[in-house]
Amino acid sequence: MATNSGKDRRRHIRFPIIQNISEEAKMYLSPPLIMNPLPVTLNELSCGGMKFFTTSPIPTRFLFAIVFNTPFAKKIYAEAKILHVNKVDDGYMVGASFVNIKPEMREKIDLMAQDYNVCEETRKYENKDFCKTNCAYMPICEKNVKPDAASSKQKKKRK
Repeated sequence: MATNSGKDRRRHIRFPIIQNISEEAKMYLSPPLIMNPLPVTLNELSCGGMKFFTTSPIPTRFLFAIVFNTPFAKKIYAEAKILHVNKVDDGYMVGASFVNIKPEMREKIDLMAQDYNVCEETRKYENKDFCKTNCAYMPICEKNVKPDAASSKQKKKRK
C-alpha cells in the first residue's frame, strides 16, 4: 500500500469553494452501480480535478460524470476518475481528477486558481489588504477587502 509522505503531489493550483458555487452539483455513475445522480458538495477545485463531499460510498478508480456550476458558466459537464475516498464523520471526502473537460472551462478554472493563489501569497507575506482588481476568483471570494470597497474608501478620503 502506498503511503503519502505529506508531500503534495498535485500538479495544479487549487482553490477552496467558500461559497457553494455548485448548489446543484450532481454526480452520475454508470448503472447498475447507482441509477440516480448523487448530490455532491464541492470543497476544492483545480483545472486538474476536484475534492468533494458525498454521503454515499464510492469505489476508487471509478469513472463518472459530474455537472456543476461556476460564476462563469452554468452546467459545466466533466468526466473524472476517483483517486481516493476518505471516510469522514457523516460521509465521504472524495478526490478526483478530470479525464474530460472542455479546454475553455479548464482555462477559466485555472485562472480562478491562479488569482486565488496570488491573493493568498501576497496577503500572507506582503500586504494583508491586497485584492487584485480584475480577479477571476472574486465572484466567490468572501474576503472583506475588495477593489470596489477600497476605491470607494479612497474617494471618500479625497472629498
